[in-house]
Amino acid sequence: VFRIFADEPAAVTAVELARARGAVRGGRTTVRLLAIRVAFLPDDDPRSTGDGTFDLSAWDGETFDGPPHDREYFELHMTALASYLESVSHGRLAVEYAVAPADTRSAYTLPHDMGYYHDYSEDPSWYVDQVERFTRDAFAAAASAGGVDFCEYDGFVLFHAGADWQSAVSV
Repeated sequence: VFRIFADEPAAVTAVELARARGAVRGGRTTVRLLAIRVAFLPDDDPRSTGDGTFDLSAWDGETFDGPPHDREYFELHMTALASYLESVSHGRLAVEYAVAPADTRSAYTLPHDMGYYHDYSEDPSWYVDQVERFTRDAFAAAASAGGVDFCEYDGFVLFHAGADWQSAVSV
């Protein structure tokens, strides 16, 4: 069971939500996911990768998983996720998805730069608080832009601009 925020009781899983709405046919559960693309306020902080926005430059033909990091890029990642989950579940789990915002090169913009969500210290205690702030701000940005009915989905994927801390080898 996954908790969205540490101060909230355990939430039901996306699969449980899908089953509750009757999304099971012939032993196969269909989960609806919304992938939300969020960018940070631009910055030039040397401690982070990029400037807080998605790299929309042309692919150089060599970089693995390179730009442009537009809507199509994330749709391909969601297609791969759906294929993987269908395979490992032996066909018992299907994923339907949407990627928001609808505009090919847009993202919802968070109210802070990337550094706000990471204090760059060695103390891990910042992590939960900052991930919660990031998550709340991401959903608030999507909600305030309008056009998204969160009730239509069983689960959510947040894609953010910049590298994650696991792969930011230059940081």
